[in-house]
Amino acid sequence: MNTLQIYGYTVIAFFSIYLLVRCWRDSTNCVTPYHIFLLGIINFMGFGALSAADRGGMGLYSVITDSAVITLIFTTIALYGTMILVYHATFRVSGRVAQSVKLNFEASPPLAIGMAVLAVVTSILPFLVPRVVFVSQMLVAIGTTTMIACTVITLGLWIRSPLNALYALLAIGSVAFSATATAVGFGRSAQIAFMFSIGIVAYYQIFRNNNRVILLVGSLIFGALMLYIVTGLSLVRGQPLNLSSLSGFLSSGYLKISNALSSADFSIATQLLGGDTVDAALSIFYLKESSTFGERFHMVKWILANPIPREIFPGAKPEGLAYILPRFVGREGGGFSIGCSFVGHAWYDGGYYVCVIYGAAAGLFLRVGDEVVRRYSNNTILLGFFAAASANILMIVRGDSGLYILNVLMAAIIAFGVTKVLRTGLSLFGYNIDAVAYNPNPQLADPRYTDEYGEVLADGSYDDSREVSWNQR
Repeated sequence: MNTLQIYGYTVIAFFSIYLLVRCWRDSTNCVTPYHIFLLGIINFMGFGALSAADRGGMGLYSVITDSAVITLIFTTIALYGTMILVYHATFRVSGRVAQSVKLNFEASPPLAIGMAVLAVVTSILPFLVPRVVFVSQMLVAIGTTTMIACTVITLGLWIRSPLNALYALLAIGSVAFSATATAVGFGRSAQIAFMFSIGIVAYYQIFRNNNRVILLVGSLIFGALMLYIVTGLSLVRGQPLNLSSLSGFLSSGYLKISNALSSADFSIATQLLGGDTVDAALSIFYLKESSTFGERFHMVKWILANPIPREIFPGAKPEGLAYILPRFVGREGGGFSIGCSFVGHAWYDGGYYVCVIYGAAAGLFLRVGDEVVRRYSNNTILLGFFAAASANILMIVRGDSGLYILNVLMAAIIAFGVTKVLRTGLSLFGYNIDAVAYNPNPQLADPRYTDEYGEVLADGSYDDSREVSWNQR
C-alpha cells in the first residue's frame, strides 16, 4: 500500500466516523449543509485518492510524486482541519446570524401552484433566450432552483395530507417534470440536487424522529440508490442525451456497474466515485514546485469578476482553474469541466496560509447554514431552497470551487427573489402568503436556547450568556 492509498483510506475513515458520530448523537439534524460537505470530502478526496493511486499516475492530469502527495496531506490538514475548528468555535456568531434570517410563512396550496408555474417558466426560459455570459448562467440557476424547491414544497404538502388530490397531482407532476428536465437539459449537478431533494423532504417530513438504526439503514439504502443513478448518468456523460435515447444510455451505464459488481472488479467504483479530482490536485502541486503556476486569491477574483460581462470588464477577465489547468498541461477538450479540488484551488491561490483562510471561511459559512436549516427544518420552503443548493455544496470539494460557491450564493439570492415575486404575484389574486404563519424552531436539545430548567426561552431566542461545552457544539 503506497502513501496515496493510505491517505485515501485515512480520509474516508476519519470523515466517515466523524459524520456518523455526529448523526448518531443528533439524529434529528443529520441532513445539513455541513454534513453534505463532509460527504464531498469523503467522495472526492478519499475515493479520489484511491482512484488516482489505482491509475498509478496515468490519469489525464496526474503527476504522482512523493513531494506532491506530502503537499496533498498537509493542505488537507490545513484546510479541513481549520474548517472543523472554526465550525465548532463559531456557534455563537452563527446563532445570531441565523436569527436574522426571517421566514415567517409556510407552504400553502396557492404558493405551491405559484411555485409550480414559476418553475415551468424559468426552466424553459434558458433554452429560449440567446446565450450571454452570466445572464445564461443566472437563468439556468433560477430554473434549477425553482424546479427543485417546487419539488420539495409540493412533496411536503402531499406528505402532510396524503389523501388530498390537489397535493398529489402537484407533487407527482413536479417530481416527473424535475426528473425529466434534470436528466435531459440541466446537467449532473441538477440531477444530484433533484435526488437530494427527495432525500431531504423524506428525512425531515417522515424519518427524522424514527429509531436511529432504522434511520441509518434507510439512509444507506437511499445513498446506494442515489449512487447507482448518478453513476449510470456519469457513464454516459458527454453523449447527446434526449428522451428517446435516455433509457438506452442509462441501461448501458447500469450494465457496466452490474458487470463490475458481479465480477468483483471494484476499480470502476473508485474511478466513478472520486473521479479525477485528486489527479488534478496533484498536478497543481507538482506544477507549483516546478514553475510560477499560480495566482494569489484567484478564486476570489474569479467570483467577483464572473457577474461582469466580458465586453465591459476592464482588462482580461479571470478564467476558472478548471480551464487553466487543462490548457497549461496541453489536455484541453472533453466537453466538461475538470475538478481541481478545494485544496487544489487554495494551493493555486497562495499556499498554506490560503488553505487556512479558505478553511476558516468554509467552517463559518457552513455553521451559519446549519443553524438556519435547524431553525427552519420543518418549513418546506426553506428545505426546498436548501435542496436546490445541496449539490453545489457537495461539489465545492471537487471544484471548480469558485463556480459552485457562486451557485450557492445565487441560490440564496434567488430564494429571496422568488419569495418576493410570489408574494407580489399572489397578492394580485387577493392571497397573502403570510396567512399560513411559521414560527422558527427553538433548538430544544441545545442549552443555548433554554433556561436553567431546560425550558425553551419564551421567544425562542438565542441566549449567548450560556457557556456550552465543546461536545455540545
